Amino acid sequence: MNVDLIAEIISRIILVVIAVVGHEIAHGYAALYEGDTTARDAGRLTLNVFAHIDPFMSVILPGLLLLTGSPILFGAAKPVPVNPYRFRHGEWGDVLVSAAGPGANLAMAAVLGALGTLVPAFHLIGYAGVLINVVLAVFNLLPIPPLDGSRIIAPFLPPRWRWQWHRLDQYGFLFLFMVLFFFNGILWRAIGPVIDALVAVFTWRMF
Repeated sequence: MNVDLIAEIISRIILVVIAVVGHEIAHGYAALYEGDTTARDAGRLTLNVFAHIDPFMSVILPGLLLLTGSPILFGAAKPVPVNPYRFRHGEWGDVLVSAAGPGANLAMAAVLGALGTLVPAFHLIGYAGVLINVVLAVFNLLPIPPLDGSRIIAPFLPPRWRWQWHRLDQYGFLFLFMVLFFFNGILWRAIGPVIDALVAVFTWRMF
C-alpha cells in the first residue's frame, strides 16, 4: 500500500468522523429544542469527537469499505441518547429530531462544496467532503430501521403497524451490514442518481 493511498484513506476517515459527529450533535440539539435534555445531560452536545466516535462504526467500518472498494462509504457515531416521550410535539417531534441529522450533513456538504469551489487548494478535500456528507444524508433517509428515514415515515403508517415497525430497530444494523457488504452495488444503482445530482448542486457543477 503506497503512501498516497494511506493518506487518502486517513483523510476520508477524518471527513467521515466529522460528518457523523455533526450528524449526531444535530440530533441532540433538535431533541433539546423539543424539550428533551437527555443528550445534553449525557455530555453529547459537544464538538469533542471522543465523546461521539465509536471505534467500529466511526473508524473500522468506513476503513473496511474503502479497502474493499465499496461504492458506498458509510460510518456512524454513537447515537445520542434521546427520550421521545419528552418531545413537545410527540411523534412529529421525533420526525424533526430524525431529520436534523441528514439536514446537518446537507448543510456541511454545502459549506464544503463552497470551500472547495472558491479555494482551489481545497478542491479535492471539498469534493470528498461533499460526497461523504451527501451519501450519509441520503443513506440515512432510507426507510430502513434503524435509519432516520424509518422514524420519519413512522407517523404516516397506520397505527396498528407502527409498533411492529419500531420493533424492527433491533435487527436493523444486521440488515445494514448485509446491504453494505453484499448488496452495495444494487443499493448504489438505486440511490446513486440522487447522490450524483446533489453532489453536482453542492459542488456548483449545476451552475
